[in-house]
Amino acid sequence: QIGFPGGFREVEDRDLLRTALREAMEEIGTPAEQFEVLGRLEPVHTHKKEVLVYPWVVTMKLPFPFELNPGEVEKLVFLPLKRLMTEGLHPIEVAIEGFTVKSKGLWVDGELLWGASARMLEQLLVHFSL
Repeated sequence: QIGFPGGFREVEDRDLLRTALREAMEEIGTPAEQFEVLGRLEPVHTHKKEVLVYPWVVTMKLPFPFELNPGEVEKLVFLPLKRLMTEGLHPIEVAIEGFTVKSKGLWVDGELLWGASARMLEQLLVHFSL
């Protein structure tokens, strides 16, 4: 399942942006100085609506020597913004935990991007299509 770096706020996190930057460092080895913060998207619920995610949008220069945390990240996949804007997201159904979830999604490097991650990308599409 494709997801963006993220996690729960820790006591030492000054705000949710600091949470996002810390989690990126812990999961993919990118220090905060590598990012230019563009802004925050609207909060998104996970498929069970148990967790509210506060997504941030950043840019960074590539290539970068990512250091994946094997306990949290299996591999990195890259989705060029141009591809997202050209192909968009498509209606899909995902079987999970004994029920079917309707979502939008897109296959990226053999992995299905769907659910909360897709809803975040839908927000990006709205911003870039203005």
